[in-house]
Amino acid sequence: YFVSADSVTIHPIPNYNGDLNVDVKVSDGEKEDMKMVSLSVTPVNDPLVISEVSDGISTEEMSFSTSLSWTDIDGASADAYAVSLAGEASNWLAAGDASSDVDCGVYSVTISGTPDDENLYQNDLSVSVTDNSEGDPITLNTYFSVFVDPVNDAPAVVSYSGGTQVDEDESFSFSINDFVVEDVDNDFTFDF
Repeated sequence: YFVSADSVTIHPIPNYNGDLNVDVKVSDGEKEDMKMVSLSVTPVNDPLVISEVSDGISTEEMSFSTSLSWTDIDGASADAYAVSLAGEASNWLAAGDASSDVDCGVYSVTISGTPDDENLYQNDLSVSVTDNSEGDPITLNTYFSVFVDPVNDAPAVVSYSGGTQVDEDESFSFSINDFVVEDVDNDFTFDF
């Protein structure tokens, strides 16, 4: 605190909130009187600090997982934080529940999913972390991309419409055009 001739300035310790009792002594040089002044220090939601997230690489049809972590000087329980995802990659990625390591004051959430053929170009992700620990909620965002490496899916023969009989001692031939083939990786039926 700071004392001048006619005022006192009180600065509570950083991040303190709650009741604060201050003894004030007034003196005229010969006599003095004391009074306890009760103050209420209102909590303010300090912004959390999100760790940097690097872009990721996943493989089609294989599970992908990464984590996002943050610190918060307010030190609330993990359920005081809400995590939401937006962006194209949120079509195949989901956020788990927030967790915390009480010993080091780090909070984290796992973001995971399994991309499929339709997710190959759904790479961008926005992660919002809302801090509801005390005072007004604060939301911070971070952005990163998860690139999906495609795999070659096997084609499927759906049907055959060619000949099914051949005379003895005769040759038999068929064409790819006699088959209906589907391949999720290929729209061109003559590439087989």
